[in-house]
Amino acid sequence: IVGLTTLLWIVPTIATRASFSLATDDLLRIYAHFRVPHHLVPSSWDVGQWALGAGFAISVAIALVEMFRTDKSSGPTRREQLGMGFAITSIFVVIAGALVGGYIFVEIIPTRLAVMAQTFRMVAVAAWLGWIVMAGLIAKLLIAKAWRWAVLFVVSAVSAPTLLIYVGITSVVSRLNGGAIMKSTVFFAGTALLVFDTMAFTHVLTGQPTTRDLILIASGLSVVLVIAMGNRLTAAALVALGGALVTVSTSLALERYDVLPKNIPGVSSYLSYTQPILTLDEAVDHAWRDRPHTVDLATVARENTGPEAVFLIPWGWDWQYWRLFTERAVVVDFKSFPFQDEGMEEWYGRYLDIYDQGAGYPYDVTESELLELQRRYGFHYAMLPVGAGMSFPVLASSGDWKLVQVAESVP
Repeated sequence: IVGLTTLLWIVPTIATRASFSLATDDLLRIYAHFRVPHHLVPSSWDVGQWALGAGFAISVAIALVEMFRTDKSSGPTRREQLGMGFAITSIFVVIAGALVGGYIFVEIIPTRLAVMAQTFRMVAVAAWLGWIVMAGLIAKLLIAKAWRWAVLFVVSAVSAPTLLIYVGITSVVSRLNGGAIMKSTVFFAGTALLVFDTMAFTHVLTGQPTTRDLILIASGLSVVLVIAMGNRLTAAALVALGGALVTVSTSLALERYDVLPKNIPGVSSYLSYTQPILTLDEAVDHAWRDRPHTVDLATVARENTGPEAVFLIPWGWDWQYWRLFTERAVVVDFKSFPFQDEGMEEWYGRYLDIYDQGAGYPYDVTESELLELQRRYGFHYAMLPVGAGMSFPVLASSGDWKLVQVAESVP
């Protein structure tokens, strides 16, 4: 199934009559090593990413073993347990094989098929399955009325190190003396302290978990607490959760209509997975909420230029939404990547010519070089650092950037 799915790239290739004009080495250099090394080139990942990934993978492996330990008193039979364990484990093995193949046939023996397949994107599937296994263990704890351990399990999921500590300790200790020590309050308190200390240490060291991580974990924790409270307190818990939902919804509405003072941080940046996106403006505002100056300039561009205007913008993630927000064309940007060979070659050539080996735009470009780029690529407007001393008319400036008109006549 995985192999057949990766072959789907042949369909648009044939339909568009695309030619393979790039050699495999050039394709690897432009697409894998330059454009998406975070998806295709494991050797480019830093040690911290490998450590976090390994911690989560080990946690999932331990959880798999714990998930399918035989429980003779209730639950599925031994045969059913083995069947479920075999099915889930088989999926992980297939994904692991695809990842190994992705490494071999991209970094050791480069092939076009492996580059375009991007098998390392399947890590997200493995992570999703891993979280399902974790949720199964939490459910077993709730069924056994081990409320405090279920709550600590949810809290430990905030990061890979804390999750590994929790799963590792509980899986070993639960096998000692029939798991009697798990009922000890002192042992629980010590484990909880270790989890929270690890959480604080990783936050100081790496900035993880983030505020968004904490909010997502809190959502899961609230569900566990509602179940753990029992029927008598469930109603009160639901009322509290409902009140929180009303508060958040009200804050989102006030923020959307610019009623909240500017010094109050907007909650939508922390709830990007739950806030409904109704228009393109709101979609872009989500991504650019921490870049108000860029939004200001993009608004000016959309409202004061013709639909056929072309812009030259800086390179990088900070500008990836400019084209969508302004509804105007750009010479080239980092995010919008053409997947045909001819397009890749042109895209990379423009990057070298404008940003890297050529003019050094936007910080090192001279006025004459910018005019030469305008003649070559036909753009009308350009974004420049606010301190750039050039004679072009300025449409607007905000923060560190200003929007200037480079072409003599504009649409």
